[in-house]
Amino acid sequence: MKRMLAFVLLLPLAFSGCIHGYKTHPGSINTFDSVSYDAILDYKAALDEAKAEYTKGQLPPASKEYINQAVAAYNTAESSWQLYHSGHTENIQQLQADINAFAQSIAALRAAFGGK
Repeated sequence: MKRMLAFVLLLPLAFSGCIHGYKTHPGSINTFDSVSYDAILDYKAALDEAKAEYTKGQLPPASKEYINQAVAAYNTAESSWQLYHSGHTENIQQLQADINAFAQSIAALRAAFGGK
């Protein structure tokens, strides 16, 4: 959860170029693009973990709704990132909002059903 929060807080800094020591991914169009990609991957890992726990019966049936909401938020954030990364949009605010919504859906899942 702390790592997730750190990415949300770092995204505005990434756009301003204030992350010292951060190494952008090859092929990234800028630091914001790279940090956004990292954030989405981290939140996706948390979502995949929740899905695996649900499949194993380690989460209650009520968690399915939260997982579905997180999947929808992931799809939106990933689509926004693809548009930004490919140069089809320069709407940083929308990408940031979509990543934040994904992070919030993961946080809601964890708050409701426990987790790291």
